[in-house]
Amino acid sequence: MRVNPYKTINIHSTIIMSLELSPRKRGRILGMLEAGLSQRAVALRQGVSKGAIHRTLKREVLHSSQASLPRSGRPAALDARDHRRLIREILANPSKPWRYFGAIFKVSDDTVRKAAASMGFHKRHKRRKPLLTPQAIVKRLQWVKDNKEQDWRRVIFTDESAIEMGLDITMNWTIRRAGEEYLPQHLQRTFRSSRKSLMVWGAIAHGKKWDLVRLSIPPSEVQEKGKGMNGEKYVRMVLNGPLKRAARQLRTARWRDILVVEDGAPCHTCKLAKEARSKLGIPSLIHPPSSPDLNPIENVWHLLKTKVSQLPTRATNLDMLWEQVQACWADIDQGYISKIIDGMPERVEAVRKTRGEVTQF
Repeated sequence: MRVNPYKTINIHSTIIMSLELSPRKRGRILGMLEAGLSQRAVALRQGVSKGAIHRTLKREVLHSSQASLPRSGRPAALDARDHRRLIREILANPSKPWRYFGAIFKVSDDTVRKAAASMGFHKRHKRRKPLLTPQAIVKRLQWVKDNKEQDWRRVIFTDESAIEMGLDITMNWTIRRAGEEYLPQHLQRTFRSSRKSLMVWGAIAHGKKWDLVRLSIPPSEVQEKGKGMNGEKYVRMVLNGPLKRAARQLRTARWRDILVVEDGAPCHTCKLAKEARSKLGIPSLIHPPSSPDLNPIENVWHLLKTKVSQLPTRATNLDMLWEQVQACWADIDQGYISKIIDGMPERVEAVRKTRGEVTQF
């Protein structure tokens, strides 16, 4: 029986990888044998087994070759040329299923999948990122130029977020046998009330996290376009209240020339909001469109929703959800918030490197 040249042997708890001999080393072995040395002596000098010496000599006598002989067994379904073509097909059609590529090469899906895996291609979940229009890319690049030297410790990052009741954004795993998928301990429960949402407003700064504000918007209007938060409600619930107080606190405690980040939602950019902001003396830092990667509070929202979804007791009404959200918000470490704000220069540089396209943040 032919010995596998790549077999791993465990001797005295030491792993020794048995590799094929190179043609050059085989030539040296044959030269020593022709010089009259015994196979045992050659094996000791070359640091290989006596069997390797015997096989090298046998290959030379029977086949006049120092190269490895073709392996026995069925030949590979895809050769090197097919592999190169497979790479081109994958790069051109990365969203196609394995059966699409299998049909091209007339092989099974599993064969294509294994060949792709050997070249570093695997099926992955697509990352969710906003679609950037050419105009948005231009504005992102201009924003990078304008804020290259920005002092992010004087900036208040603000945003609204809708938190759904019963939402679970974590990926839960279970260990089970086949046929046990519907046992209670292996189920991930969903709730009929999951469409009810709680709208909140939050603000963060370096070394500071303000209390969340529950926005009095009916649950039926939170996700409905044209309703929910508008300019009048934003001025009344946020600008004239918590944002005004937050700006005053940060200006008194640390900075006179603070800046406030608000995204491009219509309630932030409407004429009513601009007039109220000007009257209150709240300077705004322009935020580029479709750019959640440039507002660290988005990372805090994700962490907050993860914490809420991992609570052992699920909220059965919005008042209970609000209590849970407040507790999870208070549990978020201020050091984490300061760290991601200190990382703003890296975000700015990432946008520059991608020439305005999406980043990893």
